Amino acid sequence: MKIDWRKRKLIEICDLVRGSEPGSTAYIKESTDTIPFLRIGDLSGKVNKQKFISKKLKNITIVNPSEILITFDGTPGIVTKGWNGAISSGIRIVRNIKRDEI
Repeated sequence: MKIDWRKRKLIEICDLVRGSEPGSTAYIKESTDTIPFLRIGDLSGKVNKQKFISKKLKNITIVNPSEILITFDGTPGIVTKGWNGAISSGIRIVRNIKRDEI
């Protein structure tokens, strides 16, 4: 039995929401006012020391554990979910999947 898969570009079937770069000067000690700052090294397992930034920073992109993440820079192509925090600019969140377009 042959399945007839439709070829689609990822950006045709969902939104890819890019993270931001607050800079290393924004890293602060973990507290109740902070959120994890997720970098590609965190997702790839190459970095084991979590960084934190203020929840009050403007222009941060927050991911919740149910959302899919894709890395684009450094180590491109990692697809994962289960993360919570603000994401760096090398990471995209897959949102608004248009299931009828798949």
